[in-house]
Amino acid sequence: MSQPLPPHLEKAIHKVGMRGIPSDVQTLIAELCDIRPYSLTEFADLLCQTLKWSYHNYLKPMIRDRVLELTIPDNPRSPKQAVRTRSRKEDT
Repeated sequence: MSQPLPPHLEKAIHKVGMRGIPSDVQTLIAELCDIRPYSLTEFADLLCQTLKWSYHNYLKPMIRDRVLELTIPDNPRSPKQAVRTRSRKEDT
């Protein structure tokens, strides 16, 4: 990772552990994405989950619900793909 995580997020990651409550994990993901975009692999590593599990159980529902957005929406399978918090200006 390019920068260290804020202490409260480090603590939250350890608190949710491998079997975190989905709503708690999704809140944590949204907070992380407020800092910078994260790749799917980075989330899997942070959450100690497989890439498939992290995507299908946390990220995909958040993208569907428009909480997160892809950084490269025209190429969802790009190896450089990441997710970020959805731009607030689109809500207006």
